[in-house]
Amino acid sequence: MLTKTKGAILRSKVRWHEEGERNTKYFYSLEKRHHDIKTVSKLKVGGDSYIEDQFEILEEEKKFYESLYRSSNINPKKFKNSPFFNPENVTALSEEEKKSCEGLVNVEECSNALKDFKNNKTPGTDGLPTEFYRFFWPDICHDLLASYNFAFQHGMLSISQSRGIISLIPKKSKDKTILENLRPISFLN
Repeated sequence: MLTKTKGAILRSKVRWHEEGERNTKYFYSLEKRHHDIKTVSKLKVGGDSYIEDQFEILEEEKKFYESLYRSSNINPKKFKNSPFFNPENVTALSEEEKKSCEGLVNVEECSNALKDFKNNKTPGTDGLPTEFYRFFWPDICHDLLASYNFAFQHGMLSISQSRGIISLIPKKSKDKTILENLRPISFLN
């Protein structure tokens, strides 16, 4: 139970805990509220009908976004003149830059990357904020480093490292029960 409480407090990202708040019921309800805000619990389909079953909602979302992002009638000539695909607009890495991207990572590189992370952000799908990683860095750095380097040496990330989560973010001031008003965003580890 203590572990669950600490998890709820950590995920709720509330400053009050650090300042002495101990009411775990408050943190559970705050986490539930965050969950309710992020969860599509009702979806409008057709004219005026709604679905509330989570499996039906997921199926409807899947069909909608598959249809929306399905490629059709792509004309390669259209992209040929696009500035995005123009080789002159691509900056190549120098040999030194290429070498710095290859090989095993070290503690200093990871520490520098961690310093660049913004506060109150979660760099992974586990919900742990940047502050967690900074605080526990001396305790976890060697395990994380070993994991990253193992993945590099074997040419494959672990399942959790390669997993992504697609979340739907509601557009401001729009009806959240209509799929057209939700935009997908991918969270990658």
